[in-house]
Amino acid sequence: MDLNLPLFFMHVPKCAGTAVVTLLTKAFRDDEICPAPPQGTWCWRAREVPGYRLYWGHFSADFLEEMGQPGTRLIMLRHHLERVVSLYDYWRSHRWEHIKSALPPHPYNGPAIAKSGNLSDFLSSDVAFVHEHVYNPAARQLLGRRFNELWPNEDAIIAEGVQALRGFAWVGITESFEPSIALLSRMLGSPVPKSTAKVNSLEARRRDDPVFEPIEQTEPTKEQCRRIAEGNRIDSAIYDEGRNILNERLGSSNR
Repeated sequence: MDLNLPLFFMHVPKCAGTAVVTLLTKAFRDDEICPAPPQGTWCWRAREVPGYRLYWGHFSADFLEEMGQPGTRLIMLRHHLERVVSLYDYWRSHRWEHIKSALPPHPYNGPAIAKSGNLSDFLSSDVAFVHEHVYNPAARQLLGRRFNELWPNEDAIIAEGVQALRGFAWVGITESFEPSIALLSRMLGSPVPKSTAKVNSLEARRRDDPVFEPIEQTEPTKEQCRRIAEGNRIDSAIYDEGRNILNERLGSSNR
């Protein structure tokens, strides 16, 4: 591995990040990997977790700034429509017993909110925790507190988001998963996996799973699609730039 350490994988929810983490963690010893925060919500401050060689999680640019070292930055992006529907279905696939006994209380319990209504209810939720996961989460993580400082100037957020994205050594695209993983594997000096199992997919649900239950995949209506697109204008532009970056780097790698 000829990369500047540490590695920082900014995990945007529902962008196939768990599969990427599986690949990354194979390249490091357990004691070289920053432990996952309690209940998955990123809460670490830089001073609490110094000295690791791999950091991965739902952290934002604020954590990277605190760390004060460039390292190597990695991110995976996904089309906003697929991501939002996947998030809704993932959250509502949690069993009520698990939601009530093991997850944080309202308003930080996304699965309880998703399971309590249909997709339209979910999209119109006024709970900040849900809103920030549904609308432009990639930009929010790429910019951290700067996102709110620039809001509601969407064009300025897009410009700074694209600039921040260009600072990442690897930008993967979920819809181009295999080429993205092949490129990352070459960067890590690891063999390209022959196949990567789906993680957190609806197809993987077992009826005896104590956490998740089988559900039907949601098919959004035209109005729901319009609403998702309208609310994710920023992330849509960042996603398009991510595709451009991936294609550029795949071309360079092939040459």
